[in-house]
Amino acid sequence: MKKNNILLITQYFPPDFFATGKVMEELAEDLAIAGNDVLVLTGRTLSHQRKSRYKEKVRVKRIYYLHFSKDRKIGRILNFLSFPFFIFLHLPTLLRYKNYV
Repeated sequence: MKKNNILLITQYFPPDFFATGKVMEELAEDLAIAGNDVLVLTGRTLSHQRKSRYKEKVRVKRIYYLHFSKDRKIGRILNFLSFPFFIFLHLPTLLRYKNYV
């Protein structure tokens, strides 16, 4: 079976406690167990390092993005737009992969 390079893009990934992060964690593990090379490109909070390794088979790269207060509508809008903008800044990383999730 041919080994695929797969890039998972998700705003939340463990140890962040969000349901979407847990689903992406399980997907990444299953893809890695199937023999694929998996890189997760995810956001980070102030407590996370810029790059980290998760388990043995899944590589995780945490990127900075802006965090605004969710109490006001403008803060929620800026939070929503911030993550895709900073993902776009990692275009060289994105172009190395043919398979995206």
